[in-house]
Formats: sequence, structure tokens, C-alpha cells
Amino acid sequence: MTTEVGKGAIENILKDPENNTLHHHLRRLIRDNQGFLPQAATSLCDLALEVLKTNRGNLVCCYHQIAKGGVTVDGEGKYKVNGQPFDRKLRKKLADLEVI
Repeated sequence: MTTEVGKGAIENILKDPENNTLHHHLRRLIRDNQGFLPQAATSLCDLALEVLKTNRGNLVCCYHQIAKGGVTVDGEGKYKVNGQPFDRKLRKKLADLEVI
């Protein structure tokens, strides 16, 4: 996917955010490559959230997209953050999940 295609998709969303979305390949490319189309994260809050959606409609943060094993520890001493507090639901559609 080229930069021109990505810029065109972002321009369409900025013009009409209700009726346009980003293709999941483009969303993944933007998440994986910080310098590719940085305006996707800074132009519109809803556009930034759209970039964080998976192909199933779930949101995934950039950190947990990479650190999946739970072996990464953030912090020292008494307080440490390790992994996620809930099970990952990336292989299920958002509409199929139970609301707790």
C-alpha cells in the first residue's frame, strides 16, 4: 500500500468520518510504522481510535500488539506491571463478546 493511497483514505475520513473507514491492512501498517502517515494519529480522535482497531473490530494498544507473552515487566521494586489484567479476545468479533 502506498503513501498516496493512505493519504487519500485519511482525507476521505476527514471529509466524511461517518461513511468512511480505513482498510485493516492500512490500519496495521500505520500501527507498525510510526513514521508512516503520522496525521492518522494527530488529525482526529476518532481516526486515531480507528487505527487501533483490529480486523475484528476490537481495539489493541500498540504495546500489547508486540508484547504478547507476559514476560515484559514494567517497573521496579514493589509495583510492577506485567501483561494484561484480562484475557486477550483478539480472535473473536466484538459483537460476540459478553459484556461483564
